[in-house]
Amino acid sequence: MKKYLSAFFQTFTVTIFLEGIFLLIFIPTTVEGSYTVFLFRMIGIAVLYALFYGVGYPFVWEHLVMSRIKFVIVAAVSSVCFFFPIIFLIYMGIPSFMTPQILSIMFIVTIILHGVVLEMMSMIDNRKQVKELNQLVLEAEKEIL
Repeated sequence: MKKYLSAFFQTFTVTIFLEGIFLLIFIPTTVEGSYTVFLFRMIGIAVLYALFYGVGYPFVWEHLVMSRIKFVIVAAVSSVCFFFPIIFLIYMGIPSFMTPQILSIMFIVTIILHGVVLEMMSMIDNRKQVKELNQLVLEAEKEIL
């Protein structure tokens, strides 16, 4: 629990910092609307990022045990589902431009990327486990001899 709380606050802080930099660079000084609204949107975006990338992703990658295909689909669907509220908070007019073609492309690309990352992570994990097992075998052989 403490690990997830720490990850939440780290992700929240980094997101707020990056949003502040992007707002300073890309938003003109004459902004329509209240700065309070922008502040609440920034906090909302940071909370969503922190919940998803700081807590949700580590939990899914470390604790869910299921087949690879189900795992990739769950990760991709949750990624796209968290994407929409964040986009809505950035600019409320963007969801009206979302068409079924864009959504299907997003799902396909996310599923492919999650599958590639899962394969890479499993290869790295397998190499670590092989090294550990080889060390155990060498130690056992030394003890026997």
